[in-house]
Amino acid sequence: MNNFENTIKVYLDKRAGEDSLFAESYKKPGKSIKECCDYIAGQAYKLGGSAVAVDDDTVYGWAVHYYDEDGIKVDKLPARAGARPVVELSDEEKAKAREDAIERYKLEYIAKEKAVEAEKKKQRVEKAKARREAEKAAGINVPTLFSFDEL
Repeated sequence: MNNFENTIKVYLDKRAGEDSLFAESYKKPGKSIKECCDYIAGQAYKLGGSAVAVDDDTVYGWAVHYYDEDGIKVDKLPARAGARPVVELSDEEKAKAREDAIERYKLEYIAKEKAVEAEKKKQRVEKAKARREAEKAAGINVPTLFSFDEL
């Protein structure tokens, strides 16, 4: 019994202990906590699919309703949408996939290193330009090989 089933059972046991009328419904043959929880899950699914929030009172109300009603229909949850079947790869396919992954990693690493180096170069150029502008503003004229056309 999982936590959800256990929680529902504890609630229903307590309710049966306090309510003699419900205690009779709770004893009905052919009813089970597992099927009760399947009914609750089906009701919740009808409200919002696989992503829904339901308050405790509503959930417990569904549990009581399951035991009170005789001809209740339990809707099974659909198979998980988007579930993928398990695929077994051969040793050759695994080796090829590993080689491809390593190659992709190498290319990504090289691209990252090139981007870092390009950023460093950009910063050096900006720093040199700022230094030249500061020297020019201070009146220091230090010619460089490429600055003859500026003189």
